[in-house]
Amino acid sequence: MDAPYDLTVAINDIRMSKALALARHFHRAGYRVIGITSPRYRHTPAHCSRAFERIHVLPDARREPDAYLSALERILSTENVDWFVPICAPATEQLDARAKDRLEEKGICRVFHFDEAITRRLGDKFAFAQWAAYLGLPVPDTRLVTGLEQVMAFQTPPNKPYLLKRIRYDPAGRTRPLLLPLPTVEAVRDAVSGLDISPETPWVLQELIEGNEYCAHATISNGRIRLYTDSRSSAAQLNYEHVGDERMRGWVERFVSGADLREGQLCFDFMESPDGKMVAIECNPRVHSAITAFYNHPKVTDAYFDPRGTADCIEPLDSALPTYWLHQDLERLARALISALRGGGIEAVRSRLRTIRQGTDVMLNPDDPWPFACVNLHFASSLIDKIVRGGEWSRLEYCIGKIVEPGGD
Repeated sequence: MDAPYDLTVAINDIRMSKALALARHFHRAGYRVIGITSPRYRHTPAHCSRAFERIHVLPDARREPDAYLSALERILSTENVDWFVPICAPATEQLDARAKDRLEEKGICRVFHFDEAITRRLGDKFAFAQWAAYLGLPVPDTRLVTGLEQVMAFQTPPNKPYLLKRIRYDPAGRTRPLLLPLPTVEAVRDAVSGLDISPETPWVLQELIEGNEYCAHATISNGRIRLYTDSRSSAAQLNYEHVGDERMRGWVERFVSGADLREGQLCFDFMESPDGKMVAIECNPRVHSAITAFYNHPKVTDAYFDPRGTADCIEPLDSALPTYWLHQDLERLARALISALRGGGIEAVRSRLRTIRQGTDVMLNPDDPWPFACVNLHFASSLIDKIVRGGEWSRLEYCIGKIVEPGGD
């Protein structure tokens, strides 16, 4: 397929499956795609993909932010890039927003990301909740916490539990926030004594909404939502099937319009409250892995680079199968089998087999087969690197191409 106009697109954080998914869409449209990665991820499945014409290794954005920004400017200028699409890890989304301001001010290229001020506001759990509430949208009661004494003094309303959550992304702790109240003051003190809560590292106390959990992704261009999907979710979600819930889409549309967001990518976490409302519990100003649900859609590039700005909003095709990561589900299947052999029942085994039978693997693509074949090599090298460096780690996440560890990206 020929591109409607010549375009060179750069994508960073190519270790993530969502980066590869977008690169494949752009490549199929005839665009020239440049990949950007860090020294730690210089060997990823994306390096085996035909979607990338070239891949550059830049200084680590977290450890050497100034060197990263300088190298990014140089590479994007040398490669004559028209658009830079940051996939960005949670730890680097703010730096990529700073890059947007610098790159566009210098006329090097356009950047499909929100500016620094908006990115900071969207990614802050407390600021986002205040913003959405101001726009009249349902969000849980969310209170800023900057010291341990605030947690100790907090009086939980009757029959209304709260979650203590860190504002800054915490990859290792994201699946186990602290639920309050606890039986005694001493129990609260013991639970929070080791937490780093301060004005520099604020947390939030957020009302717990019990119900079904969902996620949503929106790609915004020229102030309009051009690509949208939502899916059932969980804290460590690794399977995506489009739901198409009008309540969620209406919430997102009202927020994008009311906040006057112009260009970038957003993902939301929603809870369905007992009274049937969709309540947004947080927002992240970056692309969501649920975008893999568009694997067979022919018009994804229009959502990003339609030169006329007239593209309608697209959703996953009715023919799209649920997406999964085979290596991750095989790992889950093995655990389910071990549990079943120990008398834990076979329902989990059936669930894993059903997922594999009814869905499609994100990495496996007949036109671009090598990334799937290289997944095990990538994680084997990552584990060796982790053993050499030492330190704690909790799990492998094939979706985002990394080993999850405390203080990670």
